[in-house]
Amino acid sequence: MQEMAVEDRDLTDGFCPYVKKPYDDCYCTKMGSQEIGNMIYFCSNNFKMCKIFMRRYKADCSKQKNSKTSAVFYSDGV
Repeated sequence: MQEMAVEDRDLTDGFCPYVKKPYDDCYCTKMGSQEIGNMIYFCSNNFKMCKIFMRRYKADCSKQKNSKTSAVFYSDGV
């Protein structure tokens, strides 16, 4: 089960913060020949334009905001 607080994800290091602990649908997890181009483009400086990043980051921020106990959240299905 994956867990990481939203504020622990560094958005300034030039790589998508989900590279360190990716979800199953992330390009860096798939790593098939058809996804390598997307991984190079979206998992680096362009991650804020990635549909997967935007969907996951918004969901993670929402979960954290709605959490009553702490800033730690758990992903679904991992």
